[in-house]
Amino acid sequence: MTFKKLLPFICLTIMVFAGMAYAQIPNGGHYHGSAELDDKGEPYSSKYWSGLPNDNVISLVRKPELTEDQFILRITNPYVVNGCAELSNYGYSAEYRDIYLDIAVEGITVDMRSQPQYAHYQCNQNTQMPVADIVMNRQDIISNETQQIRLHNGNDTNYYNVMLSDNMVKILPDSGDVSLARRFKPHHIPGKKTSLLYWFYPIGTIVMWVPGGENDPDITGKLRSFAKTKNLVPLETIYPDFESPLTDTQYQYFVDTTGQFADNNTELVNGKPVGNIFVDKTVYGLEKDEIELGEMTVYAKTPGMYE
Repeated sequence: MTFKKLLPFICLTIMVFAGMAYAQIPNGGHYHGSAELDDKGEPYSSKYWSGLPNDNVISLVRKPELTEDQFILRITNPYVVNGCAELSNYGYSAEYRDIYLDIAVEGITVDMRSQPQYAHYQCNQNTQMPVADIVMNRQDIISNETQQIRLHNGNDTNYYNVMLSDNMVKILPDSGDVSLARRFKPHHIPGKKTSLLYWFYPIGTIVMWVPGGENDPDITGKLRSFAKTKNLVPLETIYPDFESPLTDTQYQYFVDTTGQFADNNTELVNGKPVGNIFVDKTVYGLEKDEIELGEMTVYAKTPGMYE
């Protein structure tokens, strides 16, 4: 292993959280050269090797343990692996250089050394999705005057432009990128408009919705009236440029200005009932239809990984 030294030199610290490697980007980086041994001195073999994936997808990810200026650039494979082999997370290096943030994936290790030698022996087939979760910081992007992210996979490089404001960060494939090999593509996530937009939400931001009310045109107005009674402010009144990252318009974003929900956010991770609204419901009868007042439950949650 070789190290590229900068002054001041800051090592890239790798941590493991929920089975995923992720790290804070330093202002220096390190690169691994090709070797017959891994970083622990173990020899590679036909049952233990490291290689670069041909296809990668990228997204911007939210985690509850991040600070208000941080976000995660996730690199992963578009395919989930299910088999006997044990796969590592992506190795990678990251370095701010001039107007660029250079990120190079360094491969995935496949380990079959402890697996059964014969097909009739069973193995523990775990579903695996190798990732690299790279913690980025808005202030680092500003101080380094970063304009582009260069993503390297062996000899192939793809360029993404960085758009940064006080409220959000967006990365877009560079229209002038003439690379023949698209090794890094945006991750298409169901229900999400784009996986490459990240909002720096104010403290106390929550998402509210009414299950079963997606086809009622009056639900949005009633939900906003309910939110007002709870001293919740629509997010777009604080961020005028805000647009929901979700394709489903039933999910509405608000900011809790009193702390009644945000101070108890551990219960809001998966969503919880927070009240009820009343709507007109049509009851169909044999002779005539009647309108009755029906009760519907309002749910709230903190923004999730891709929300």
